[in-house]
Amino acid sequence: MLKGINKQIIEIKCTNSEVFEKALLFVRGDAADLPRDVLTDRAEEFFFGAQQRGDSQKPRKKRYIALMAGLYTAGAVIVGVLIWFGLRL
Repeated sequence: MLKGINKQIIEIKCTNSEVFEKALLFVRGDAADLPRDVLTDRAEEFFFGAQQRGDSQKPRKKRYIALMAGLYTAGAVIVGVLIWFGLRL
């Protein structure tokens, strides 16, 4: 479904990616009056800066997995200690 037929689109053909052939960036309405060279500079900065940073979700996901592993380990230790004390009584 297409909305806003008057949208400006910037197409990045050289993505330097093994997976993606090209990228399309849709310019916000309030930024549509910026000069073309400014828009292309911002598009390249956005796209290629994101590639250099990598996926921003990866570190967050790794922290979540580490936190959950720590919580499960702590829970297992607590259950083990309770069982151990239960057997000694």
